[in-house]
Amino acid sequence: MLEHVHDTKPELGLVSTQITATQACAIHDMAGFRSIYWAIYPSVVATADGSNYFTPLIEESDDSGMANQVAIIAPRLLGTVAVINATAQATTMMWMGAVVHKRYVRFTYTKTAGSPDATVTLFAIKSRPRHAPTS
Repeated sequence: MLEHVHDTKPELGLVSTQITATQACAIHDMAGFRSIYWAIYPSVVATADGSNYFTPLIEESDDSGMANQVAIIAPRLLGTVAVINATAQATTMMWMGAVVHKRYVRFTYTKTAGSPDATVTLFAIKSRPRHAPTS
């Protein structure tokens, strides 16, 4: 596995933050990379159930401010859709990613229903570089 360490670049996506409404995370510049994964860690889930939950949204754009962003379609999503919908998900690591076609990408947790309350940390890991590194 260590032979691939030069093929990735970790970045912070969202400092541990309590979310009770839609929460947009950091915008990532994908220059030089083809895909990105997020490690999602809900450390505290106070209120989440079938009536109170967050769903993920991954968008991409050619603009650094995410103007004219478009949602990445399901065939380009990687991993399990990381819905926070159960208090039992506290301290459970989840992974989700996407194959990106545009320069910038952003992960957003969208408040779908009710009054969910969770504390979440996100780490982004860019992968699949467009050019192999020189050694």
